[in-house]
Amino acid sequence: MSDGTAHSVDKSNVNTDDDFFLSGSRKASKQNIWSTKNKKVLSIGDGSKLKYKDSKPNKESQLIGLSLIGPKTFIFRNRDKCVEYDKNSDKYYSKKCSSSDNQKFLLVKDKDESI
Repeated sequence: MSDGTAHSVDKSNVNTDDDFFLSGSRKASKQNIWSTKNKKVLSIGDGSKLKYKDSKPNKESQLIGLSLIGPKTFIFRNRDKCVEYDKNSDKYYSKKCSSSDNQKFLLVKDKDESI
């Protein structure tokens, strides 16, 4: 993963993907996930729905931990929950961590970057 470069999140069984980039040190345990479309940060609010919001440095709801679970495959964590994609609504939610494929994200190389 290159810092500050775009990555694609390939959602299993879904025809769409999102482009985002990570900010912060590669060695940081938590990162901000920025949308390349609107330059906002993925944020977990009071409910379970995730939204892109204006960045607030070091705000806990905007710091996402990436856990490597397989080759180029990650789970995104915040507090005691995991990010889950719902293909019916095309939205992200904060849910109890499980082995659901909708909580697994494949980081896809973009151009000349390395993962």
